Amino acid sequence: MGVRFVLKDDHLTAILSGEIDHHAASGMREEIDRKAGQAKPKLLTLDFSQVTFMDSSGIGLIMGRYRLMQALRGSLTVLDLSQQMKRVVNLSGVGQLVPLENSRPPRKPKASAKSKPKETIPETVEQEPPQPEEESRDIYSHSEWENQEKKEVMVHE
Repeated sequence: MGVRFVLKDDHLTAILSGEIDHHAASGMREEIDRKAGQAKPKLLTLDFSQVTFMDSSGIGLIMGRYRLMQALRGSLTVLDLSQQMKRVVNLSGVGQLVPLENSRPPRKPKASAKSKPKETIPETVEQEPPQPEEESRDIYSHSEWENQEKKEVMVHE
């Protein structure tokens, strides 16, 4: 848990790390407020790339720094939230007030049994029914014909 700072011109970046819960957030708030009050940056960036967990205290941390930067006539950006954290921030409405940015390309989802690419099934081509082989007999002797008729009659009765 902690906060490291990078100050370049009028841009202060607070690199947050570890878990942000009620206890950790209060210490982080104090450190960020103190440093921002001294530097009076035009832009404060909260870098979440090293944060492993965040509860609602993280939302409060972002909102409080948003208000601080408004008082300092500056702006706030939030950098590299995980997908889950970004979802929570957007659901809270904070994502509408503060720009959420990524410094790295989005991760591709890991391949799993559920996400295997679908196999394409080739189109079936209608084929003509197979032709009777030349050896088949269409001509019956008289006795064979009578037997055939008897079989058919029995089946239909």
